[in-house]
Amino acid sequence: MSKKTNVFLFTIVATILNVVVTALLFIALMWLYSVTLAPRLPQTAIVWAAMVGFVASIVVTVFIYRKVLDWARKKYNLDEQLGLNKKQKQ
Repeated sequence: MSKKTNVFLFTIVATILNVVVTALLFIALMWLYSVTLAPRLPQTAIVWAAMVGFVASIVVTVFIYRKVLDWARKKYNLDEQLGLNKKQKQ
């Protein structure tokens, strides 16, 4: 496969996995909220919990993505496979 095809496939797979991980984290955070805080707070608090849960799931997903990408770059030599140039040290 050409490098453009590799980059395209990598981008599509990474995007799909990011969306799936974000959704799973959001569901887990909402479940945690429903078990711990929901019985103690008024029903209107779910709006704030959903907003915080959504933002938290995105932030955690970014950190997970960075760690997985660093691991994959080292293990599978993605820089060479995708045609990326390493940054030159000055």
